[in-house]
Amino acid sequence: MGAHDLDILVLGRQANVRYVTGAPQLWIAGTRPFGPVCVVVRASGDIYLNTTDDEGVPEEIGHDHLYGLTWNPMTLIDVLRKIDGAEEAHRVGTDAITPTFAALLPEAFPNAELVDGELAMREFASRKVGSPPAWPNYGLDCPNRSWPGRCWRRWPRAASARPPPRTPPG
Repeated sequence: MGAHDLDILVLGRQANVRYVTGAPQLWIAGTRPFGPVCVVVRASGDIYLNTTDDEGVPEEIGHDHLYGLTWNPMTLIDVLRKIDGAEEAHRVGTDAITPTFAALLPEAFPNAELVDGELAMREFASRKVGSPPAWPNYGLDCPNRSWPGRCWRRWPRAASARPPPRTPPG
């Protein structure tokens, strides 16, 4: 996040949320519109997660950082507004956006510029992070390495431990 000067990263794509948190997501058939399912705060390393319960949620994500499902987008905006660091954030990245949330997210992050956060996700997923000495360049703190990939602080280790992508035959 530091390399992209992101103070907060708002994730809505299911694969990205699972990649960052390790928490299972509610499965639905078909596609879904963007919704702020996961929020990562760079300054504290805190992760906030939209979930129906705490089953499968890593212990690093405390119960006070879980928020429930709602059909009212203003309820989600109110939750985001109360996240530590939301008021002070200057750049907020999202991995996707809809016209509704493009209009509403500035209410949750009033002093922030909304930018494309998918670039940061792609960089980590493509293993450009490299090795542990490079992690501080991305604004990441990796003190606990017990199980890679289950929380934001250990996210780069999981990305660098993945096998290289398969090359199509031919």
